[in-house]
Order: sequence, then structure tokens, then C-alpha cells
Amino acid sequence: MVESELAPGLQVMADAELMEQVVRNLTANAVKFNQKRGFVRFKLSANGQQAQLSIANSGKSISPEDRENVFTRFYRGGILNVLLAVQGVESSLSQTSQRTRQ
Repeated sequence: MVESELAPGLQVMADAELMEQVVRNLTANAVKFNQKRGFVRFKLSANGQQAQLSIANSGKSISPEDRENVFTRFYRGGILNVLLAVQGVESSLSQTSQRTRQ
């Protein structure tokens, strides 16, 4: 099941290709690491002068030890040995865009 909560009229100034890549990757991970018949939830909201995107699923959470490294390039951690699991990961589009460019 897919759920969404998108702020009406919200505009984001960002590199469209990079943002598409980020959203596709996070969505693919939300689906890949979800539980069977689980949900994937998208939320886009305004947070002051920034937009905040949240993509969550009903899969297992990222361990506290691995959360610090979730944006570390090529980091693999946890029992599942995954590059990035999505449950509970919230990041602003500007932070994600900056880190994607690095």
C-alpha cells in the first residue's frame, strides 16, 4: 500500500535530475526492505524555508549504530548488510541534495 501526504503548492528549487535520483533510490529501498504487504509512506512538507521529504515503510528500523552512517558513501551495516534502509529516515531535500553531490 502506498500512502502520501503532499503539501499543496509547495515548490522546491533543486537540481531536478539529482532529486529524481534521490527519490527513486529511497523509494526503491523502501520497497526492497519493506515487509510483505507493508506500506510505503511519502510525506512532503514545508519546514520554514526548506522542504522536508520523508519516505517511510513498515519494514525493520535502522539500528541506532547504523543511523549515524546512513548517508556515508558505500557504508554497509547491520544484519541485513544493506547500503541504505529507509524506515524512519527523514531528511530535508537540501541536505540530501548536498550529500548526493559529494
